[in-house]
Amino acid sequence: MFYRRNRIAGGTFFITVVTNGRRPLLSTGRGRLCLRQALRDAGQRRPFDLPAFVLLPEHFHLLMRLPPGQENYSIRVAGIKRNFTDLFLAAGGQEGSVSQGRQRKGYRGIWQPRFWEHTIRDAKDYKLHWITYIPTRSSTAWLGGPSNGHGRAFTGTCEWENMIRIGAATWSFRTTWNT
Repeated sequence: MFYRRNRIAGGTFFITVVTNGRRPLLSTGRGRLCLRQALRDAGQRRPFDLPAFVLLPEHFHLLMRLPPGQENYSIRVAGIKRNFTDLFLAAGGQEGSVSQGRQRKGYRGIWQPRFWEHTIRDAKDYKLHWITYIPTRSSTAWLGGPSNGHGRAFTGTCEWENMIRIGAATWSFRTTWNT
């Protein structure tokens, strides 16, 4: 099956990645540490900026900004998923069930196949997209930002201004990520 992706060199993309069976793998300390390391490793191989990040128990959302001249965000997302899977299983995490057809294609029981993306078209889209809306609908969300590297936990309703302030800072994977 062919999937059409919007390719814009140096573009910014809103991306959602979901765990297999919506298992809450990302609500554990092990899951969060593995994801953090997976993001770091993927960004060292293929640079990108991460202006905003929302972590929920069974999926995450991120805004990914590509370097000028680069347009392939799919390979970066695949790297994040692959790195997380390797780290998570090595740390004692368990795979979920996968159909025989997906096993033949090499899928593991960690992530849903593929991911969802939306191209950020302009400043309004950038500021008002789902990164500011999703956590307000959720009971708990982890918002990533460069201030402490671990994100801030929000429970219940979040203030829109807090989201924008966190989203205004940028994690850059072109340099070493401070821990």
